[in-house]
Amino acid sequence: MQGFDTANPPFDRLAHQEVEELRAVLDIGYFSPDEMIVRQGHASDLLHIVIKGSVEVRDGSTVPTILGPKDSFDSRALVHGAAGEDFVAAEETLCHLIPRHIINGLIHRNAAFAAFFYADVSRKLDAFAHQRKAEGMDSVLRARVRDARCRAAVFIDGGATIEQAGHCMRDNDINALFVRDGQRIGGTCRRDRIGAGPI
Repeated sequence: MQGFDTANPPFDRLAHQEVEELRAVLDIGYFSPDEMIVRQGHASDLLHIVIKGSVEVRDGSTVPTILGPKDSFDSRALVHGAAGEDFVAAEETLCHLIPRHIINGLIHRNAAFAAFFYADVSRKLDAFAHQRKAEGMDSVLRARVRDARCRAAVFIDGGATIEQAGHCMRDNDINALFVRDGQRIGGTCRRDRIGAGPI
């Protein structure tokens, strides 16, 4: 499809054959003003890249973030199965639409594309965590240890990839893993960028 900018990150990291695969399935979606495109807490079957118009990223009462041409959304809804915010058309908006299975295939085959994609998800999770921390610190400090939710520890081998660790956390609905590396045991969490720190 003409008009799709393959120099726009993360698509600049794709090989020629991968670009052609992507172009073959590209579609265009039209969204009217105030139309809900991706709803908070829901999965998305598409990655959206704004062509024309603008999209508001709404999270409760906070001032919305505005996405414009070449911005994409929502990687979190694709990778983790649930959007962290509402994505609403602020005006008449056109978006390129890329099916989820194509994005997942590129993530599995192209490490550079995957790194950019997971970094974007990580940034969004960090922002979400900081916001919730500011909102809930007072109640957390008053909570009792005996009331904390406890569950069995989940281990992963030190030779596993970051992607495998992410899937393991998602499948077990947890935010951290214990890492076995020979005789050493460490830990990694969703907010870690690389590696695992010793315990």
